[in-house]
Amino acid sequence: MAPAKFSGPWLPWYHGDFLRATQGWTVTERGVYFLLLGASWEMGPLPDDRRRLAGIVGAQLDEFDEAWKTVRPKFVLTDAGLVNHRLDFHRDKQALRSEKARQSVMNRWQEKLPLDTDEHTNDDTNVPTSAHTSDDTSAHTNGHTKSIRSGYSSELRTQNSEKGKNTKLKASFHDEVIAAYHECLPNQPRVKQWTKTRASLLNARIAERCKDGKPADGIGYWRDFFGKVAASDFLTGKSSDFTVSLEWLVRPQNFLKVIEGNYDNRPRMNGTGRHAP
Repeated sequence: MAPAKFSGPWLPWYHGDFLRATQGWTVTERGVYFLLLGASWEMGPLPDDRRRLAGIVGAQLDEFDEAWKTVRPKFVLTDAGLVNHRLDFHRDKQALRSEKARQSVMNRWQEKLPLDTDEHTNDDTNVPTSAHTSDDTSAHTNGHTKSIRSGYSSELRTQNSEKGKNTKLKASFHDEVIAAYHECLPNQPRVKQWTKTRASLLNARIAERCKDGKPADGIGYWRDFFGKVAASDFLTGKSSDFTVSLEWLVRPQNFLKVIEGNYDNRPRMNGTGRHAP
């Protein structure tokens, strides 16, 4: 099992909640649950293999099997493996906090960069009309397109390794991404507000992928990305009660899992161990 893409230096622990959630459990059951939570924090999704899990907690197989009857409902089987949603929630919170700090540093450096002198000027003639409804209306201010909903400019300088030069996104690009999200994932939660925090998450993903040579500064990249999400039964709630939002998708840990295929559908198996028709 590959290590987790992000795990904070410490595991947040709420002892009262743990005791309440395991009330009536034996000391062995509580010990197995505690050790598996710690392993998942370090490793990410756990293998759906009781022998390997028994090895992780250092228990004999028969001892583990008895405790696993009680502990198993605390974990959900996904395409990536067994996960505990509350643990992932706290992991995402730490990742978001780390991302905010990193983005703050990036923003300070970007402020020191010289203004571009290429074809990206204050002329808005090449800015396409937003496909949003009245909630997503844009306005022109000082030659740039700004979102009325948040009052920020999504303008971002990115380094595209294929082009070998800095490019600058037009200010309406975030609106295009939001429109593509609504179009490709019509049943997912709609974006009501696009805050600075959400904008910084999207900017960071664009900058990272452009640096890796991927055309994330073009709307086609995001349509393909949302198409991948739409094809996942897990992410769209078809195989579980879980559902995703645009903010969830552009968080660093979640974004990486999606593009690496952790949530792709797996072939169903019948009782003989063969692929079901």
